[in-house]
Amino acid sequence: MKRTWRPDWPLDLDLVLGPLLHGRNDPSARRTARQQWWLAGRTDAGAATLHVQREAGDIVAAAWGEGGAALLDRLPHLLGDDDDPAGFRPQSGTVIEAQWRRHGSHWRVPATGFVWESAVVAVLEQKVTGLQARRGWYRLCLEHGSRAPGPGPADLCLAPTREALAGISSWWWRDAGVEHARAGTLQRLARTLLADEPVERLRRVPGIGPWTLAEVSFRALGDADAVSVGDFHLANLVGFALTGRPRSTDEQMLELLAPYQGHRYRAVRMIELSGTAPPKFGPRMPLLLQPVRIDRLG
Repeated sequence: MKRTWRPDWPLDLDLVLGPLLHGRNDPSARRTARQQWWLAGRTDAGAATLHVQREAGDIVAAAWGEGGAALLDRLPHLLGDDDDPAGFRPQSGTVIEAQWRRHGSHWRVPATGFVWESAVVAVLEQKVTGLQARRGWYRLCLEHGSRAPGPGPADLCLAPTREALAGISSWWWRDAGVEHARAGTLQRLARTLLADEPVERLRRVPGIGPWTLAEVSFRALGDADAVSVGDFHLANLVGFALTGRPRSTDEQMLELLAPYQGHRYRAVRMIELSGTAPPKFGPRMPLLLQPVRIDRLG
């Protein structure tokens, strides 16, 4: 199944889809060349793999699997065509303004629709280092998910189904470096999250708070106002970019982002794209890695 779509704005696939990646070897998303991507996930119609690439002014897409047609139908939505940057007014002289001039015409907030997958990986990322979270996500998909349909990269995988995740034993979670709290949240998520009213259902799951909700909202639902309150680094990043202050609280970050109400994730993304970063000093989150089975992870 194929589809060609021409957006009415100069879409940059690498900019739009970049925030979906969880590490270079993300099992469900992969950038294989400039402006060429593979995505795998589940739709209401079934599992699907999507390959998208830019050819001149067109986006050329192909899909495989039972959910392939549904994924192609929502291609413009997935790539941010429903996102409306009107009303976003970066404050003069800020790094946000500079990056918006550079990237604003090429970037929109994507909306994959993959709420389940986004929620699972967000829980795995709670209060651990990025390396720990990426390894857990890779192992979870590789060992309890399934091979993505179609001819994509050999290790392109689907996240486990709710039923498969609910059946994972406690020893596997421990071996994968996922402690009891996160494993319990994932088990509750598997029993709670359904297709209808996904965000409201997420709110009801003990262990899921504002940070996780925001991470799901801007990736799966295209929420341009989502702010990951409680992030280990984000408040410092925003504070340093906008004031030069090396350390900030969540409250101070929200105050700085208040002028961008309705577009706060858009403002944060521009700061991230700037590459600015506060000085690294003070205590760091401990890196507690379990042994990794190299024969499986490669």
